[in-house]
Amino acid sequence: MPINSENAFLELVNEYHQNPEKFVFFVGAGLSQPLFPSWKMLLKKFLNCAKERDLTHDENELLKYIENGENYLDIADACVRAMGSTRYRDIMEETFDIDFSESDIPESYRCLMDLSPKMIITTNYDRIPEIAGKGRYRIITNKNAPEAARFFSHKKNVVFKIHGDITDHSSIVFTTSEYQKLINNNAKTKSLLSSLLSTKVLIFVGFSLSDPHIDVVLNNIKSVNDGIPISHYVLLNEISTFKISSFESRYGVKIISYDPEDSSHSEVVTFLRALNHKTSKEPEQISTKKETKIIDVDGLIKHIDKEVGETIIGSGFSIFYQNGDIYLSFTPTGETKSEIQKEILSIIRLMNFECDILDKLSMVLIAKTPPSIEIDNSQAILLKLKVKFSDAKKYSDKQISTSTLWRLIEFYTPAGLSNLLQTEDRIEFPMSTGIIGE
Repeated sequence: MPINSENAFLELVNEYHQNPEKFVFFVGAGLSQPLFPSWKMLLKKFLNCAKERDLTHDENELLKYIENGENYLDIADACVRAMGSTRYRDIMEETFDIDFSESDIPESYRCLMDLSPKMIITTNYDRIPEIAGKGRYRIITNKNAPEAARFFSHKKNVVFKIHGDITDHSSIVFTTSEYQKLINNNAKTKSLLSSLLSTKVLIFVGFSLSDPHIDVVLNNIKSVNDGIPISHYVLLNEISTFKISSFESRYGVKIISYDPEDSSHSEVVTFLRALNHKTSKEPEQISTKKETKIIDVDGLIKHIDKEVGETIIGSGFSIFYQNGDIYLSFTPTGETKSEIQKEILSIIRLMNFECDILDKLSMVLIAKTPPSIEIDNSQAILLKLKVKFSDAKKYSDKQISTSTLWRLIEFYTPAGLSNLLQTEDRIEFPMSTGIIGE
């Protein structure tokens, strides 16, 4: 089912495109699933261990509370007291301090990182921001809130782990007592949160109404924003109009609700991707926009020749068509990897036309070298790449982000010109972070 709350959704998308830097993402456990467990799954794991130790409460009663999304923090307290601090620490590390690769990261989290937000606040303990961020973010915990504020004021990318990091157990906030200590005794964290709430617009993703963290944070929002006309947004898996209305009235936030079609919550991905390209209140106007339609090979080559010639200034290039593919060879004018990437993207942006005979765009980048008798030395091939025309058009139409497009491109070390039968090898060509978001 599509995202509901259409007015709030379109309002947020339009505001975000106008000024993305005024927004801060607040990330809950839902965005880390299924790589990491939900509150419900984690508490059941704790309960299984606690009942084998010194649990003084009825297991079935606690299970009922967990299933109903009630008393999460109090149940966590009871389990920790029963199992002891050492076993508690062991379970947390077994659960969250695990090895994983970028490909294991949930798609919704990757979509968030595609947006390259300046600041992310998260209640999660895991290391997804470190892996997905590829070193682009300063990771700060509640123990060093002033550092987060300083980095953010200097326009550095920051992830603030408000409830701690699994690599530093002394920063972990999980039980009621730990939570009260953070909220009541950590003045620097409170100051940072209050400053952000009064100057930035927060977008909450990965939370549910049963999440024990969201009530405390939103109560803080209500007290800080009293009399300040700043509306924050909460993406929620909820269809009850009564609950949505009550939630908005209680906390003064705007709910963007959805009813998930399945357990993957693909609607979260749809939501985050929408922030990466413009959404119109009148989508039918987009479909009536006049667009170039190319129907034959001669027209295709002439069109691309004209567009590339106006885009790549001071560089020779050649174009030919074969079996549904356009082959473009050119000498990059840039010298650094980042500059070459920008030239590749500038060409792909030219694929903003309709063409039923074009399936794939292939580029060959040739080095700028002095003349030589040896053809491989005079025209050394730097790189070859292939991308589907449909993906290139989506990028030119701003339907996918730069980072998403880059993952769809196939890169190769091509054969030399003197040995065209040489096998091409698939390679990785990591994106330079300096051009993400362009």
